[in-house]
Amino acid sequence: MQKQEFLELFKAAQRAAKYASDENSPEVSRCIQFMKRLKEAPATLVIDVVLNTNSIGNGIRFLRDHKNPQIRSEAELLSDLWRRYLYATGREQSGTSKDSV
Repeated sequence: MQKQEFLELFKAAQRAAKYASDENSPEVSRCIQFMKRLKEAPATLVIDVVLNTNSIGNGIRFLRDHKNPQIRSEAELLSDLWRRYLYATGREQSGTSKDSV
């Protein structure tokens, strides 16, 4: 997966969530499918996009606060995965700087 595809999937998930009118709406399943595909992105890509794209933070917050429990739940899983990637990167960088001292 490339950065452009990642960003397009994320925008598509947001759009689907925006138009998800009720639990039986096809937009709910579409949004969830987009988020599941985002979970397949390599950690290095996620880290790059999350750290360098301002709209990602607000977008994931929108999904995590969504009125639909299925969208909320999947967004929490996605957010937790991304957070683990970011924390792991921070620990690796801290370990590298300690080793070089």
